[in-house]
Amino acid sequence: MPLVRNLSQIGGMGAMESDLQQGVVMGLDLPRFYAACNPSKPLAMGNAEERQYYIDFASVRGGKIIEALRRTITTLSPDRPTCQLFTGHIGCGKSTELLRLKS
Repeated sequence: MPLVRNLSQIGGMGAMESDLQQGVVMGLDLPRFYAACNPSKPLAMGNAEERQYYIDFASVRGGKIIEALRRTITTLSPDRPTCQLFTGHIGCGKSTELLRLKS
């Protein structure tokens, strides 16, 4: 049996219960946040609303991969297409990073 069946059982939690019912936790609009974190939809970096959700993970990816990729493409083949391997698991940000490279 759960300790608390709903938040109204805890004294003084009425406002928090109302926020949770509306999908707002600690000022975070959960439905908008989850929509921005959809792994099948890259962030539109040209859109300020979506850009605010971008997190630079360069320190854990081993450096500024996109900048290195940009240098490789522009130095090795500035006027011809190149083929570069860019891999990662679903939802890790490959498409978002490539959109950053494009812009």
